[in-house]
Amino acid sequence: MRALLIDARNQKDFGKAGRIYLEAREEAFRIMTEVKDPKVQKEFKIPDLAQRIEVERRKFFQNRLPVHMYATVRNLMYAKVKEQKVKDFPPGITAQEKAALTMKGTFEGARQYASRGVTEDLWNSVLKEVGAQEKLDELKALGEKDPAKLTDADRARGLRLASMEKTLKAELLDFWANRNKNSFMVTNYGYGTFVVTGSTLKLTRKPPAQGGGGGNRGGGGGKAGSARPVDEVKTPDQWWEEANSKEKQDWLLSWYAERGGLFEAFRTWDEPCDSCGGLGYKKISVAATGEEEAERCKVCNGAKVLRKVKWR
Repeated sequence: MRALLIDARNQKDFGKAGRIYLEAREEAFRIMTEVKDPKVQKEFKIPDLAQRIEVERRKFFQNRLPVHMYATVRNLMYAKVKEQKVKDFPPGITAQEKAALTMKGTFEGARQYASRGVTEDLWNSVLKEVGAQEKLDELKALGEKDPAKLTDADRARGLRLASMEKTLKAELLDFWANRNKNSFMVTNYGYGTFVVTGSTLKLTRKPPAQGGGGGNRGGGGGKAGSARPVDEVKTPDQWWEEANSKEKQDWLLSWYAERGGLFEAFRTWDEPCDSCGGLGYKKISVAATGEEEAERCKVCNGAKVLRKVKWR
């Protein structure tokens, strides 16, 4: 057990260290189960060593879990933004299955995942990394043994393994609730800020100048003014189609940090759009008249600001 503790302390890989600490704890449990004489346990300081394992294991997760969670959730969000739209649906699928496939590669599908689905995937990933899957495999192997050859220690081990995943999840939730909060992340909604803040900007266009005399549509009495472009307001889906993977990933992370309930978004602030200077529009020259008119900013889409989120 002491060798396992030393190995865990020196291990840089989060998952490996977590598995070693779990192995050390299970080894302590096995020894205490097999060596029932209190005098022998005391002589070899088994209870003290088991307690030290628990203390070190808790400290390890409280310090290292946050950074690992940041990296894992970033990877999950990146995988989501790289999803492609499904064009051909396999035959025989249900309406529910088709609806789920239809959401792949879309803004709404990604937003819903960041609102609800990512938390379960996040915890499942961490559980697997710190040894839950290995213990389930061990339980399966025990179940395949000849019952007549099972020892009391095997049966005790089997009972412990049967509840291992549930126990690990409860422990990780506790470690997370009492985590070290010195580290943090800063992400931003970027050019998709308007999806969150909305935009009250309304731009009006001057009517085209009319030529004098005659009033005939085809000409003769003067030249009709050039048609003005309408004020185009970008939709969330249009922004999503145009945005690069990093922009989408950051948007989803910011959304999840504020609304997912797992992380703590402890500061949110707006900065003026770096393209329009916080106006929400830009002045453009109209060639037909030589005058200037306002055109909605193509970066902030009229939101005027770009929002950032600091979370942990």
